[in-house]
Amino acid sequence: MTGFKSVPSDPGRPASALTRRRILQIGALAPLAACSIGGGTPPRKFSLRPQPAIEAAGPSWALGIDPPKALKGLDSERIAYRAGLYDLQYYADADWVDLAPDMLQMVFVRSFQNRTRLAVSGRTVGGTPPDFLLTSLLQDFQADAGKGAQITLVASLSPAGQRRVVRSKTFEANARAADDRIDSVVAAFDEATGRVTNDLIAWTLAMAEEEKRET
Repeated sequence: MTGFKSVPSDPGRPASALTRRRILQIGALAPLAACSIGGGTPPRKFSLRPQPAIEAAGPSWALGIDPPKALKGLDSERIAYRAGLYDLQYYADADWVDLAPDMLQMVFVRSFQNRTRLAVSGRTVGGTPPDFLLTSLLQDFQADAGKGAQITLVASLSPAGQRRVVRSKTFEANARAADDRIDSVVAAFDEATGRVTNDLIAWTLAMAEEEKRET
């Protein structure tokens, strides 16, 4: 695997860096960087929490939530770390429990179920379409210099079965980590994701009701 540095055993340290010229090849490089010879200790698996359940009031309609779309560098189980403007790395010996977009989809679905009266599900092909469909683009989902988490999500709400976007908004959150240990970094991801999720829920409810009044 020419061009890769050895992967450190400390899970709080970033794995091999990608050069500026090769940042666009991140999707192809990630699997190679993760390979090992002769096995070894499997990486620790981390997940993010949905927002806890509350006694919900408000409207009741059906919402479908697609997994966020993302570039290959973020469409990965590996936990990304940005050391510089053109320098994206991954933490060694630590992964998400699923591809990051799929993990976030489940966080959103569970959070909407816990915080609203909506009938919420992941989008499926066939069956009864929901009233609205929530799609999104994951632009940022990485640690920032190893001391926090940065999330940028561009969300769009559309009437299901129609090819028009009712509303679109960018949600951003940054959370600092207590230190550079992977456990602290994941806790920062969890905090930032919670902020984005709460804002996303409030915005979705408001935009859907606004659309209903206008149609």
